[in-house]
This record gives sequence, structure tokens and C-alpha cells, in this order.
Amino acid sequence: MFHQQLNLRIPKVTEVFFMSNQSVDKEELHKFYESAKNHFREVFFMSNQSVDKEELHKFYESAKNHFREEKYAEATKEFQKLSDLLPNNLKIYHNMTISEFHKTKFCGLEAFEKSANKFKGKLLDCEEVEKEKRFCDHALVLYNLAVFYFYVHHYEKAIDLLMLVRNSLDQVNNVELQVNIIFLLCDCYIFSYRSDKVIHSALIEAESKLTVLKERESGNIEKLSNRLYILKANMYLATKNLKACKKEIKLLSNNISHGVPAAFIRSNYEYWRHNYKKSLKLLHQGISQYRSYLETGECVPALYYNNMACIHFQLKKKNLAMLFFKKAFNEIETLMQSQTKGKKAALSMQCVSTMRRSEMQYNLGCVYLQSGHPEQAFDCLVEAIQVYYNNPRLWLRLAECCIAVHQKHQQAQNASLPYQSIGQGIHHKLLIKSFEERKSHDVQSSAFPVASLGFGSLCAQNALLLIQSAMESKSEVIDAKPGGSIKANEITYLKASVLACSAYIYLILGNFMKTYHQATELVNMQKIPGSLKFVGTMYLAEALLQMDQIPEAIQLLSPDRFTDLSVGNTSHDDKHDRTESPSLDADQRQSMHECYPPSLNAARQIVFANLAYAHAIRAEFEKARKCLFHVSTILPTEVPLQVVMLAVYIELKCGNTNLGIQILRRRQIPKYVTK
Repeated sequence: MFHQQLNLRIPKVTEVFFMSNQSVDKEELHKFYESAKNHFREVFFMSNQSVDKEELHKFYESAKNHFREEKYAEATKEFQKLSDLLPNNLKIYHNMTISEFHKTKFCGLEAFEKSANKFKGKLLDCEEVEKEKRFCDHALVLYNLAVFYFYVHHYEKAIDLLMLVRNSLDQVNNVELQVNIIFLLCDCYIFSYRSDKVIHSALIEAESKLTVLKERESGNIEKLSNRLYILKANMYLATKNLKACKKEIKLLSNNISHGVPAAFIRSNYEYWRHNYKKSLKLLHQGISQYRSYLETGECVPALYYNNMACIHFQLKKKNLAMLFFKKAFNEIETLMQSQTKGKKAALSMQCVSTMRRSEMQYNLGCVYLQSGHPEQAFDCLVEAIQVYYNNPRLWLRLAECCIAVHQKHQQAQNASLPYQSIGQGIHHKLLIKSFEERKSHDVQSSAFPVASLGFGSLCAQNALLLIQSAMESKSEVIDAKPGGSIKANEITYLKASVLACSAYIYLILGNFMKTYHQATELVNMQKIPGSLKFVGTMYLAEALLQMDQIPEAIQLLSPDRFTDLSVGNTSHDDKHDRTESPSLDADQRQSMHECYPPSLNAARQIVFANLAYAHAIRAEFEKARKCLFHVSTILPTEVPLQVVMLAVYIELKCGNTNLGIQILRRRQIPKYVTK
């Protein structure tokens, strides 16, 4: 059976993404730490009149003093006494939770989250008409809890908490708190890849409130203004609107000439403009000024090495990229060991905030895959999929790894002689190896995560289910963390790529009916590149041949019907994608051509080879010879082994044994095959 020799993965569009330093001002963590202090007086004045105020004041003063002296165990006990006197006072409950969190040195993450869920439940347990006022009264408490979720990377939970007070934000007395709430909301939007319209509208509101603060001359105006510049630049980088980002970077440079966030943003901007050497230079400038993770909530050296790896990968220095990724992992491991000191101790909130291991595993997996190391890539991506299981693009990458491993084994086997020599003299015989034996290593259970075609089919199926679910819900984007969201104009192309991978896997595994359905759906899709339509047609024709529907297959295998072999996503409905994003360079196009026929002649060679196979099945050997003649004349030095074996089969069936042996030994198709 003939399988065309294409590298049948989707185009190798670089999936490695650049990590910007978080734009949120991590000194807001100080507010989180000191939030209990901010509530002491509020708790006292909101006390129930039936309770002895002197007793409350005693507990209040005791708790305040203990907390300021960092005696958190004693402070927690005093808050517990206050909570017993005022069981329905949520601010006391919040202060007690904060004190308890301090007592554990910010390591009691599960207990704090449990308390946060309990607090949220109590806050929602009221009449609908009272909820808005209640949310405003507890705005600072909600903000503190959202900060916690932001640091542990639960952005959706942080957004849910902030949205409770978002609609009635004007009723919050503290304008600076209003600005900080919107800033934190924008940070969560950016890290969860929300629509740029949503982020932009929130930033406009924050800018108007910042103007109010400037008029009142209250709050840290300079600090908040700088944070606004950083948020805007990050928003435009996240949406790849490089023209608008350039303007914000100029404002950012005028106001914040130094610092890690500014350096990372400028480096990131040059990275997306393909100015990799300039990006590298800017990145070097910022790394010397970083602060400890206890202050920033980020392991800046790990981010630095990750970005260095991304840049060197784009500079085609793949070994250096892998080295820098290993250094990034070492930085994270060193940080964790310094936190736990070799024991099985719980990690603190600051340490958890630095955990970017899954994102870096995804990056490293993509580098391994595109560097020709599919086994290592599979191991990295399997670890990443445990966190980002809703990412169809990541499932597709895993399927590509399985295909690449299969093709690697196939190429190794094709490099050896396709026959064995047995006996001597008149008993000398040549035994041709069976192709069925060569794919036995792929017949493995798909239940185990190993780089086999069986597991690859499961990965492709998961990707299709996620895409189908998004299309049925008419969602404009598909969540694809840790990378950017998949926009509406990219969903069709992604689905076509998954169908191509799936059809190829089923074809190799011998499930021709599934191949037929997947390939038919692929061929009938609109607005997809010509290269994908070509691949789909080849799979469909081969499935028809295997199901003994030869006339239908021959009708599909018409060399004149293929005139378009375009690669990449040709549908650009998004304005920013069309006008601002850099076009594919020559190296990227060359990388894509490794997956598809690089020219129409190469495509015609594949079509004629499959057509020869179809005629050989019908014993039309003269027609098959003519097709093989076209194969040998189009690209005489690049004839696949399967085509050579087909030529040997035809000559043996026609009684030309010597010619068949000659073709087998030379592994070439001579032009006189058509005589």
C-alpha cells in the first residue's frame, strides 16, 4: 500500500510566546498585607448597639497591637473573640482571615481560599435589592480577595469578585480604590486574553477617575499614571496592535525610563516586530534592576531566561534556546528549594505567584517539536496539557508529536535496504520487507500518554471536540492559554489543520472509513489554504482506494485540478491582524513548505504516484507505467521508496524480473519503465 511521503503536520507557525513582566504594581501586595489594619476602626463603628462597646474596644485595641507587633497568633485569637460577639460582621471575619494568613507566613493558601469562598457566600446571602450596597460597603475586602486570586493565577475568580462591585463602583467613597479595582480588573483581562474592546473601555474609565484624583491632588498620582501606561502597552501587545503600542511605549519611555516592566515591554514590542537583536539588547538593560520575588511576586530571572530562549529560537539558534529554557527551569527550582529548604513544606503565595513552569514547558515543547525532537516535545507538552487542557491548539501539538515520532521511525526504516538477500547460487533469493510490519510499533492503546498514533488520534479528537463546542456556542474566541486566544477568523483554519492530522493518523492505523469522513469534511471546507485542500484530497483518494472505490479515487486524482498550494491562514478579517502584524518572513515560509509540497511539480509527482497505484490495483499496468514515468521525470532525484516498490511490483507482474531487481537495487525508476 502506498502512503504519500509528505510531512503531514500543519504549518510550523511558531507557538513560542513572549512573557512580559506583569504590569500590576506588586506593591499593591502591601495593601493586601495591611488590609486588616485598614479595617480596625470600621469594625468598631459598625458594631451592634446591643454589644458592650467597651468590651469591643478592648478586643479591638488588643488585636490591633498584636497585629502591628506581628504577633499574628494572638491577633487571630482576639479577632475570634470579636467574631463571637459579632458573628454576622463580615469585616471582622475578613480581618481574622488576614491575620491567620499572616500567621502561616502566607503558606495557608487552601485555608485562605476556603475562607474566601465562605466570605463570598455570606456576602451573596442577602436580598437582591441589598446586594449592590453591600458590595460597595465591602469593596476593599473584595479587592483584597481578588488580589489573592490574581497572585495564584486564578484570573477568572478574581474577575468574578471584582465584577460584584464593578457596576456600582461610583458609590465607593475612595476614588483611589476605584482606580486600583479597575487596574486589577484590566490585569486579569490581559492575562486571560479577553477582548481588547473590554480592556480598552475599562482603561478609559480608569483614566477618567485618575483625572479626578489629579484634580483633588490626592493619592499617589505618579505611580498610578505609570501603571496606566504599562497597562495600555500590555493591552496592545496582547492584541498585537503594534502601531498603537508604539505610541504608548513613547509615553512610557518619557515617564518610566528604567525598571523591569518598561524594559520587558519595549523588548516584547521589538520581538513582535521581528527586531530580535534589538529586543535582546533591551532585555539585557532591564535585568540588572530587578527586585526579589518577595517584593514583586515574579521570578524575574526565570522570565528573563524564557524570553532569551524565545529570541534565540527566532534567531535560528535552537540549541541556545533550549539552554536558556533549562536555565529558566533551574531558577524556578532554586527558588522553590529556598522556600521549602528541601522539605515537603507548603509554598507561600509569593512563591506560587512565580510559578510559570507549565507555560515554559509549553514553550520548550514547541521548540523541541520544531527542532526535530518530537519525543522530548511530547514529554513537555504532556506536562503542559494537565494545566491547559482546554487548549485545542495544544492538543493539536501533541498529535503532531505523535505523527513526527511515527515519521521518524519510518524514515529510519526507509534508510535501510528494503529487501533481504538469502541463499547462494541458484538458490539465491531477494525477500522484500512488508510495509505492514513497519508500522506495528504504532499499534498501542490510546489510553496511555505515549507518543503513538493511537494516542495521537485521541488528541486530535479532543481538539475537534473543543473547536466544535466553541463553534456551536458561537463564541468569537477560543481560550488557548498559555498563548493568545484563537480568534473567529482563525478557528476555521485550526479546524482544517486538526482534520488533516486526524485523517492522516486514521489512514496509517487502517481506519479508512474515519479517514473518508475526516478528509471529506476537510475538502468541503471553505476559505482554507490550498495546501490543506490538496492534503485532504490525497487522503480521501487513498481511503477510497482502500475501500475498493477505485473509479471515484481516479476521478479525484486529476493532476490538472490542483493549482493552489498556498500555506498559512489566508483569512484576515481582523483589522489589526491585517495592517499591523508582521508578515511571514522567508524562514517561516520555508518551514511551512517542509510540511506541504513546496511546488506544483512536487504536488503533481504525488498525484501521479497515487494514480499509478490506482491503475496497478486494476491491473492496468501500462497506464501505471506512464504515471510512474511522469513521477521520475518531474523530480527524478526525490522518488519515495513506496513508489520504487510499486515500480518493482509492476515489473514483476509484467514478467520483467531482471528489470524489477535492477530497480530495487538502485532504488530509482528508469525512464524506460514506460516502454
